[in-house]
Amino acid sequence: MERLAHYEQLVVQLKELIQQKDVEIKHKDVELQLEREASDAKFAKLKLQAKAKVTTLNKQIEELKRTSADQTSQEESEAKNRNGQHKSSKSVEVNEDANSNLQDNINELTRQLHESQSTISLLSKQLSESQETIAGLTKQLQDGQESVQELTKSLQEREDAAKSLQEKLELEVRLATIRHMF
Repeated sequence: MERLAHYEQLVVQLKELIQQKDVEIKHKDVELQLEREASDAKFAKLKLQAKAKVTTLNKQIEELKRTSADQTSQEESEAKNRNGQHKSSKSVEVNEDANSNLQDNINELTRQLHESQSTISLLSKQLSESQETIAGLTKQLQDGQESVQELTKSLQEREDAAKSLQEKLELEVRLATIRHMF
């Protein structure tokens, strides 16, 4: 009888443990899903922003190159039209300043482009790390689910054993009662 009570207590404890593990697994699963969705959304947003910035910077660089080329060809044209006349030092100085400013702008835009590319690379690395973390947590979740299945199987076996013992005990009690009657 004492043994039966002990088995029943173990069955109750196993049921509680299985319920706890089930709740933990569901909670962890929800957390993983939310984390994955958040990181995917963040990465997609940052990637779009970086692409837009790269496109803008490329357009600005092309425009500056075109402007610089147009200015250079205009200067050459003016030089030919003057047929050897000397440009004033002020005109040369203005053109040199304009070229210098254009080159500075090109350099700045190129630097920004490299920064954007570095940011994209960093975000890609972070996404990979997040995906690895999610994969690890998914593995833990699967392991937990396997543990719950094993515990459920063990619980069922113990319930079956307890039921069998109870049936035997009831049979022995009946037999003892019958023996005492005669």
